[in-house]
Amino acid sequence: MKISSRQACLPLLITAILLLHSQVLAQELVHVAIGNPDCSPFDVPAQGEVRLPLWFETSEFIGGGMLQLAVVDSTWLYWTGLDFYYPWEYSYNILGNVSVLSFLPEGDYLDTLLHVADFRLYIDADSSYYGQSIQAVVAYNILFVDTTGWWSFNVDYCVSPLCIECQTSINDSPQVPGEISCSAYPNPFNSSVTISFALPHDGEAAVTIYDISGRKVRNLFRGGASSGRNRVVWDCTDDSGAPLSSGVYFYILEFGEYRSSSKLVLLK
Repeated sequence: MKISSRQACLPLLITAILLLHSQVLAQELVHVAIGNPDCSPFDVPAQGEVRLPLWFETSEFIGGGMLQLAVVDSTWLYWTGLDFYYPWEYSYNILGNVSVLSFLPEGDYLDTLLHVADFRLYIDADSSYYGQSIQAVVAYNILFVDTTGWWSFNVDYCVSPLCIECQTSINDSPQVPGEISCSAYPNPFNSSVTISFALPHDGEAAVTIYDISGRKVRNLFRGGASSGRNRVVWDCTDDSGAPLSSGVYFYILEFGEYRSSSKLVLLK
C-alpha cells in the first residue's frame, strides 16, 4: 500500500498542533488566591469562626477546576464548611484536616476577579499566637482543565498567611491602643460578620448598621465598652429580627466625639 507524502506528514502536523496548543495553554494562567486577592496576611481573631475567601480569575473558558486545602495544625484550626456564591455545579468534602472543592464554571466570567466561595474554619488559638502571621493553610492538587477535559492550564496560586490578632499586644494585660480603630471580618460576608473596635479608654460606645440608602436597619450595640479590643457580631437581621437581603451596608462606630463609617458587603 502506497502512502502519499501528505499522509506521511499528517502525524507530524497533528503533533505540531498539539505542542503549539499545549504551549498556548501553559501561557494562559488561571489565578487562584485563598485569603486576600494579593495573598497578603489575612487578619483573623484568635477564637471563633473564620471565613477564608476563594478568589478566581482566568482569561480562558474552564471546563472544571479542583483544589485541596489542608490546615497545618488541627489542634487549634479546623474546617467547618463552605459557602459557595455562584450558581455553578460544585462538590465539597472535608476529609480530616483536608478541604476538597471542585466546581464547573458557567456563564460570562472571563477576565474578572471573582469571589467564588468562603471556606469556613473554626479557630481557637492561645495568646502565644497573638500578633503572628502564620502559614496555617496550604494548597495542593490544584487542577484546571479546558472545556474538552484534555488539557490542563498552568495555575498561579497563593494562600494568605493568617495574621492572628495582629493589633493585639502579647502582654500579660490587653493592649490599650493610642487611637480608635475598627474593622470587620469577613467582608464580604454571607451569614454573619464580626465588627471589632479598639478604644483607648473605657466609655460609652455605639455600633449602628445602615443600608445603602442611609436608612438605619440595626442598633447593633449601645452601652459601656472597655479599653482595648471589643467585638460585636451582626447576623444580617434588622431590629425586628427579619433577615436582610444582599447588598451594601455601612456600620458606624460612635465613641464620644469620634464617629467613623465603613462599608460592609452582604452576599447570599
